[in-house]
Amino acid sequence: MRVGLYVLGVLAVIVAVSFIETDAVEKDEANYIVYEDEVPTSVNQPTASTDIPTFSSLESVLEETKEVDGNYVEVYREYEIYRDENDVIIKREPTSNYNYLRYQLNDE
Repeated sequence: MRVGLYVLGVLAVIVAVSFIETDAVEKDEANYIVYEDEVPTSVNQPTASTDIPTFSSLESVLEETKEVDGNYVEVYREYEIYRDENDVIIKREPTSNYNYLRYQLNDE
């Protein structure tokens, strides 16, 4: 019986705190003003990127393989690939992100 009362008491405290916190959050939201960063743009000049719809994706490409300290290391570089609606690559830009896979060579 005591365990049931403890559980009921804990649930009552959780419900009371959630009601109090919900009211506090709703009141605080009205006090904050969110500003967007203003970036100057030209409305009259169309850019090349708006003329052709493009889709971008990130892909890792094997750049180099080498042996370092008895380990085989593959160096992958991340590229941002831009494609058009027909899945033709329009632009391929390298990023500064690299991934390294290291394999231990067996000396048998």
